[in-house]
Amino acid sequence: MKHRFTLLAALAAFAVASPALAQEGTLKKVKDSGAITVGHRDASVPFSYYDDKQQPVGYSMDLCARVVDAVKRELKLPNLKVNYQLVTSANRIPLMANGTIDLECGSTGIMLRKDDAAFKKVVNGAINGLYKSGEISKIYDKWFQKPIPPKNINLNLPMSAQFKNVVANPTDSGDPNAYK
Repeated sequence: MKHRFTLLAALAAFAVASPALAQEGTLKKVKDSGAITVGHRDASVPFSYYDDKQQPVGYSMDLCARVVDAVKRELKLPNLKVNYQLVTSANRIPLMANGTIDLECGSTGIMLRKDDAAFKKVVNGAINGLYKSGEISKIYDKWFQKPIPPKNINLNLPMSAQFKNVVANPTDSGDPNAYK
């Protein structure tokens, strides 16, 4: 069970980088509105939950923060407003489908629309950068190996062999054997 959550986070968050496409879909919506809306959970520790100041934090939120930074760079909008929308397991997909949220950062890792190629390229580039820089391991350690706020609980959950393999040899393969 321990490894299931680690692998789920790795699979949900991982992708391969490629050049950005023309701005369309979510990127156009974000650029036109000057804001991006991040869906988050309120109690999915350590992925996405509220801290003692009622701010969304967690492993997935840290990953999504890097994605938002990449969107800011791609759109050349350093002052892009970030809105947060609380989602549940029941409403996160409908809110994604109807455009209420632009990406979801929860226990799934990072979720975005499958049919939005330009936005996927930006997200993929941000996540790939985390793998290449080794920052993904630091973020993992922060949330799974060290005391986490607000109660300073330490999950003491070492990175699984499968996730270590993905960090060392990134892949977006659908074949489960690629993660062994």
